[in-house]
Amino acid sequence: METTIKRMFRFPLLYVIAEEKAAEGTLPIKEEDTRQVTMLGTKKSFVFVYEATELRRGYYEQTGIELTVTDFFGWMKRKVFVSSPLTIVVTPKITEIKYTSPPLQNKSSTGSSNLSSKRDHTVVSGVRDYQPGDRMSWIHWKTFAKTQTLQTKTFESQQSKEWCLILDGTQEELFEEQVEFCASILAAAVKKRETLSFLFAGAKQVFIQGIHTNDQLKQALYKMAQLQPEPIEQFEKSLPEHRLLENNSGIYFVTSNLSKEWAQVLQRTSKQSGPAVCFLLRPLEDSVEKIGGLIDQSIRIVPLTPSQFPNAFMEVMKP
Repeated sequence: METTIKRMFRFPLLYVIAEEKAAEGTLPIKEEDTRQVTMLGTKKSFVFVYEATELRRGYYEQTGIELTVTDFFGWMKRKVFVSSPLTIVVTPKITEIKYTSPPLQNKSSTGSSNLSSKRDHTVVSGVRDYQPGDRMSWIHWKTFAKTQTLQTKTFESQQSKEWCLILDGTQEELFEEQVEFCASILAAAVKKRETLSFLFAGAKQVFIQGIHTNDQLKQALYKMAQLQPEPIEQFEKSLPEHRLLENNSGIYFVTSNLSKEWAQVLQRTSKQSGPAVCFLLRPLEDSVEKIGGLIDQSIRIVPLTPSQFPNAFMEVMKP
């Protein structure tokens, strides 16, 4: 962090101590690392610099800078607080992932057949509010002419062919790794021009629909910076199988411990809407014991360790 501090007069001062102040418990840096002593003399300005390295994911609130000054004779010593509110947002770490969208499945009485994952931009089904990053060719100009409000066309395939990425917010073990993996999936999908929805499934749910632009990804990462695990006391009441899960082509579920309740939700959802892929952040030998008897063939289990994140979707595509 770098701040330039100027004063209104050149009265000689022996030194000035500048120290960054933060809201209690928000900045995990030692006080001595945010304090700087400068021999001031008659200088009219000086630069206050300190470095905050290896900050954990989260929001950090800084309130301002406290200055302590004294003259050459030691007659005067005074402290002044300069308000300078600042919020530092540390988003999740991103790992480069080779993202490949699985083929979409169309379930019918005669079996399943692959569908193209490309959107059909010829069948307009409605309009929605314009979002930064939408193509100009998607703008519904007739609506704009009437209301002077930008509206974007929606297409049939846009409403039903997106996968939903779900982060299990009930597990504290390996939670940071889970968040980092989800953030990496979203970044990789946007880079490939794919669209994913994101659901943080904890006591306090966060749902972000249709992430497909860099601006939308940035907003999603800001929200993910605040996520914290919180066990759900009444699972069925807190996380019913509602529209967030039922209108997707498939589900990516990220957890470190697949529970019986989540296994049941994934099984039922996969039969109603589309396939479910569970990324289980454990080594294979640990995973077998954890998931034994919880699932059937409707859920694809992909055990992972952080070192395997880059090739996670290669495992998904294996027969």
